[in-house]
Amino acid sequence: MDLPTVKAVVEAHPQVIEAMNALSPKPGDETPQRAAARGRKLDILQYFIDQGVQPDLFMACAMGDTTMVNAYLTAHPKEVDAKGAHGIQLMVHCNTPEMVELLLKHGADPTLALQQLAWSGKVELLEVAIRHGGKVDPSDTGRRPLHIASAMGHLAAVELFLKHGADPYVRSKGADWERKNCLALAIMGNHSAVIEYLRKASPPPLPPSPSPSPPPRPRGPFGRGAGTYRGRSRR
Repeated sequence: MDLPTVKAVVEAHPQVIEAMNALSPKPGDETPQRAAARGRKLDILQYFIDQGVQPDLFMACAMGDTTMVNAYLTAHPKEVDAKGAHGIQLMVHCNTPEMVELLLKHGADPTLALQQLAWSGKVELLEVAIRHGGKVDPSDTGRRPLHIASAMGHLAAVELFLKHGADPYVRSKGADWERKNCLALAIMGNHSAVIEYLRKASPPPLPPSPSPSPPPRPRGPFGRGAGTYRGRSRR
């Protein structure tokens, strides 16, 4: 979805603006404004507003309208975990550090925020969540922030997570990411810059040390243990 296409549709069917304002989507439902918000299509969102579309929470979050978002979350505090189109969390729609700060102030979990923000790979947003105590390597999730950043090809985010101690050898979980570490995910996405960086920054781990061999069995004068000869004891 691009702005020229959207303009063509609206100009051909101006009643669509009224129809958009009449929508009452449930959590997870797709609408034109939610689709633009999850894609952070700021030019399209601004065009919608200019044409008379009433901004919702997800539009306001994407556009950095902290005044509207703050007022809404103050009145509806549980909506800090609201889900927009396709179940995508509100935090994913953030475009500015100030908006991330605001959602964290209203109770968003900073560790979960790191996972959600890793999809965009914007370091300035990730750093806010880290400052608020977000864990770069949460052990209770199958897809860690480093996995997501590597799979999406976000080099700067990969560098940031490794700088803060993320483990490059941990394997991911889920669907086609199952048992793949960050390098494997970068290779799967053909992200050459991330692949080159990870190969330099995280060389293959050393193989485990072999188990020590048991001590040799004492040998008797006849070679099969003390005092034995072909299984018969010498008297």
